[in-house]
Amino acid sequence: MNNIDFQQTGGFPLETDTLNFMQTSYASLQSITALGGSNYILSGCITSGSTVTDGYVVLGGELLPFRGGLLQSNIVIREDTQARPFENGQNRNVFFTRYAQFGTGTGAVVWASLPRLMDLQTVTTEIANKALTVDLTALRNEVETLKKIAAPFSLGGGMVLFKKPFVEIPVGWSEVKEWRGRLPMGWNPDDFNFNTVGLNGGAKTHTLNESQLPILSNNRAGLQRQSNWGESVTISKVDSINSGTEPDLINHVGWPGSAAEINHLNPYRIVMFIEYTGG
Repeated sequence: MNNIDFQQTGGFPLETDTLNFMQTSYASLQSITALGGSNYILSGCITSGSTVTDGYVVLGGELLPFRGGLLQSNIVIREDTQARPFENGQNRNVFFTRYAQFGTGTGAVVWASLPRLMDLQTVTTEIANKALTVDLTALRNEVETLKKIAAPFSLGGGMVLFKKPFVEIPVGWSEVKEWRGRLPMGWNPDDFNFNTVGLNGGAKTHTLNESQLPILSNNRAGLQRQSNWGESVTISKVDSINSGTEPDLINHVGWPGSAAEINHLNPYRIVMFIEYTGG
């Protein structure tokens, strides 16, 4: 930093260039304000009810005293001047006092936009309590991995089984109604029944038709059936083809039965399909 050696004998030349040297030297201290940014509260400026106390602020990189008062939306920079008489008899402005206060005008700054600069002790404590860079990097990588894993749900298309009541579906999730009463089937591009995602198929029950009944052998000795007259008849090898008085069993269409539907359902437990919908 610049320095002036005043402690000399012989009469120090205290002239205007000396004073200008001094002013230039301490003006360089303004550069320190860049550590906190362009606009911020350095100290003081405490809000109490509808008023704000005095303090110091930095506006546009310039350190300024703040004159408090009634709280308003904006602050501006003011400048007061003081004149002094010169040896030639003229009065000239020589003292320029700059400060900030609430008000409006050119270059006004929104008061609420000014952050408060933490003191170095607070900064040291905050840093000590923060995670290390290596921890943040590991956490960031883990988050990115989890985002990829959760992509089917966050981007849509993924579903999960939910075994609790409808009213307990978590926030951000919804029931997939088109999957009510259905089971999933794996996609197979080589099978026309399963080569289209979203295709519905299958049935809960089925009634067999005649073409689906098993083929009976002509050798049906001992087979019981009902005759045309209602009594039970036992078929022997002799009359197993056609007795002449009984219809041919192979072509007989009145074989006893009720055409009941066959249930296709395996043992099951009811759940819901839900998907992530956000929110």
